[in-house]
Amino acid sequence: MKKLTAVLLLILFAAFPLLSVCAEGVAEIALPLEKGDAGVGVVIVQNRLKQLGYLHFSPTGRYGDMTVSALKAFQRRNELSATGISDEDTVLALFSEDTVRSGRNGFISAVHGKGQIATVAPGELQDWVKTVNEAFPVGDTVTVTDYNTGVEFKVKRTGGKNHADVTPLDKNAFVDNFGGSSTWEKRACIVTIGDMRIAASLFGNPNDSGEYCMYFSGSTSDVSGLPDAEHRDMLLKANGQ
Repeated sequence: MKKLTAVLLLILFAAFPLLSVCAEGVAEIALPLEKGDAGVGVVIVQNRLKQLGYLHFSPTGRYGDMTVSALKAFQRRNELSATGISDEDTVLALFSEDTVRSGRNGFISAVHGKGQIATVAPGELQDWVKTVNEAFPVGDTVTVTDYNTGVEFKVKRTGGKNHADVTPLDKNAFVDNFGGSSTWEKRACIVTIGDMRIAASLFGNPNDSGEYCMYFSGSTSDVSGLPDAEHRDMLLKANGQ
C-alpha cells in the first residue's frame, strides 16, 4: 500500500479546498485502499460514498464487499474503471465538486424539493464553533425558513458535534418541502436564533437515529471530520451568493 504523497494532497486540496482544515486526518490516508483494508481512510471513503447515495450503512472503517460494490457503482457513474479499489483518481473524483451522485439510493427515493418560488432575505454566515454551537444547544428549538420556498417549520436540536443533528417537530411539513419523501438533496435555508438570521444547509435524508444533518459555516462531518462541498454551496446560496 503506497502512502498518500504530498502531490496527492495538493490535488485533493485543489479539488476540494476545505479539506485543508483537516490536513492531519487526510495525511494519514494510504492509497490505494481495497477489500480487506481498515482504518480512518476507509471511514472517509465510506462516509463520502454514503453522502453521495452509493452506500446504505454507516461507515464501519472496514473495507468489505458492500464498500467494493458501492465504489464500483460510483466509478461507473463517474466514468472510471470499475475496480472497486480506492486509487488516487477515484478519491479525487469522490471529493470533486463535479462528482456524479447516485441516481437512486436503495429504499430512499432521489427526489427534489420545490424550486425558487419565494423571495427570502439572505442569512448571515455565522461560524459553527464560535457562535452557532453555543447559540443553538441540544434541546433548543428554532424556526427554519426554506430559502427556495419560504416555507417555515420548527426543528429541535437533538445532537451533533461538528454540525447540528435536528428533528422536525412537524415531519410532514418538513418532508413535503423536500418533495414528499426522504431525499439525498441538501437545501439552503435560514435559521432564526434570537435576533440572528443564519445561513444553513439542511440534508433531506435522516441518519440511523432518524435525525437530519444541518450544517452552518465551519461545520464538518461527525464521522470523518471533513467539510462537505454540497453543504457549502447551499450555505453560500442561503447567504445570497
